[in-house]
Amino acid sequence: MPPYQRSSGASSVENMDPNFLFQIDGKVTALINNMRHPDCNIRRKTINSVQDMAKRKEFALVNQVRLRELLGQFLQFVYEHNVEQNHTQLLQSIFNIINCRNCISVLMDQQMQHILFNIVYKYLNPDRPYTAWIVIVFTALLQKQQLTKFRRWMRKNDYFVNRLMLILHSQSEFNKSLAIDSIRMLVYRTTALKESFVRGGGMALLLNFLQTENEEKVLFSSTKNLLTLISTESSDFGRMFVMSSGVQILGNLLSHGSSRLLHVVLQCMSSVGDLKDLASQV
Repeated sequence: MPPYQRSSGASSVENMDPNFLFQIDGKVTALINNMRHPDCNIRRKTINSVQDMAKRKEFALVNQVRLRELLGQFLQFVYEHNVEQNHTQLLQSIFNIINCRNCISVLMDQQMQHILFNIVYKYLNPDRPYTAWIVIVFTALLQKQQLTKFRRWMRKNDYFVNRLMLILHSQSEFNKSLAIDSIRMLVYRTTALKESFVRGGGMALLLNFLQTENEEKVLFSSTKNLLTLISTESSDFGRMFVMSSGVQILGNLLSHGSSRLLHVVLQCMSSVGDLKDLASQV
């Protein structure tokens, strides 16, 4: 492995002053040494520095070995010592880390993915000041194809689907479409999770969103999630969709101006078009 793994801006890194890269490396070394300092004020300043580096995308310049050590300690800090820091800022930093190409190769490590799993397990709660950002972080993690173990662990049972359902039912300030997308990615190709989601009122909730929400992103995410549910070998989900007036509800969206929404609406209708239950609704 080369001493520095290049991001998409590799040419700009190569043209940087070597002294600057040396300073970055020294800064990272100091942060690693201070991450678990007995003085809480020093720890707080260290975490703030890590957050600043994430925000300025300086992790793209850090040696992989050093970066692995720094991120491991930082993520463990987020999990263990959150009372010393602002939860929202910590989660924003994790989001910046996830979207750093140099960092994602480090996060592919099984131990790193396990820490990320523990963080989501701990913080995926409704009605908290940081709820919006844990949903953003969770969705971003699920979208990373490299984090295969993370997604596998998330799908082992219905805990995370149920937590997201609690958030959707809560008064929390959060991106509703992202929470719906996260559920879709969790239940995708996992019949047991689909059954748990529907049994917990998930399909009814999505259909309600289609009738009460105005934001196109929420309408699109809800319809796409419904398509994931009914596009299975078993017709049970499709029949439930039809018997819940799903076809009529989608029909009301045909005049919506969004072309991508219209495309998914038509896909849903096509998926249930051969169900005999449909005849009673036409």
